[in-house]
Amino acid sequence: MSLEADNLPKIEGDDKTTMERVIIVYKPEQAATIAKMLGLEKIDKVVYDLDEITGAKE
Repeated sequence: MSLEADNLPKIEGDDKTTMERVIIVYKPEQAATIAKMLGLEKIDKVVYDLDEITGAKE
């Protein structure tokens, strides 16, 4: 199976998502600083829901 873009099927549908996203890119040596800024003990996941950071419940 080829993963070249020209060989993949075209994805059909709209680009609507139910959630917005924020991506934070940082160097490994900045992890502790970023965690502190977000109010986390450490960053141990790739994706966080905002409620996990703010402590809000739906």
